[in-house]
Amino acid sequence: MNDATKRTRIGRNSNFATRQIVYRTPVGIEIDELDHFEITRKRVFYDDVLLVTYHRQQSWGFIVLTAIVLLLFGGLAIVASSIPPLAVTLAAIAAIALILGAIRLVMQVEVVSVFGRRSKAAVRYAYRKAFARRMYNEICANVAAAQRRLASEIAANEPPEERAVEEMPPMPEEGVIQSREDGEGSPAAEDPSLSGASRSRISGSRERPFGYAAWPRSTLKLGGPDPAHLPRLRQRSLLSCRSAILHLAQWAG
Repeated sequence: MNDATKRTRIGRNSNFATRQIVYRTPVGIEIDELDHFEITRKRVFYDDVLLVTYHRQQSWGFIVLTAIVLLLFGGLAIVASSIPPLAVTLAAIAAIALILGAIRLVMQVEVVSVFGRRSKAAVRYAYRKAFARRMYNEICANVAAAQRRLASEIAANEPPEERAVEEMPPMPEEGVIQSREDGEGSPAAEDPSLSGASRSRISGSRERPFGYAAWPRSTLKLGGPDPAHLPRLRQRSLLSCRSAILHLAQWAG
């Protein structure tokens, strides 16, 4: 018998309608429900457990039963008072029922319940209070360990997240930014002695319009310019506006 099939009996859950025997296994809790000659087995696996509770409750069925026994045998003892041995025997039975009912009424019943996704297990302990607390702690520890193991397996099987790191292009240096016509291989780039007007004539028919600002290509993205470039862009916009005003003043004069 391997470890997965080992079962340890930890208690029972019986009342007037059902009779259940509860076992503990390495993978969960098993419940054998006895119905005359048939046995129905249910399981609550540790990794499917949603809630584990521990509480006390009254066993009213047992208390009612002891009360009936007390009244019945006490009445018979009173009736058989003329026969002392029989009356003493009946009175002793009534006294035992009274003591058991009083103890159960005071101590109550310890109940450990395990709720799964599709099934439930409950164990009742009438007198073994310390054992009930120990079973509750062990079940909670087994449930926590099984669910941590399941979470780690799920995390290990998930694909790693690929985060694309976008590298920002370097900022252009301070000074004049070359246009596309002044790039490598153009006459203006090969002859540094040419003046700005000569460069403008050599560069061709495309000239920069008034108010043109040399915006870095890194800022021409969806969503607007990069906030890190805003101070420099404001300065260039002011210079462009100033140059446009000077050109308009010269043209008007």
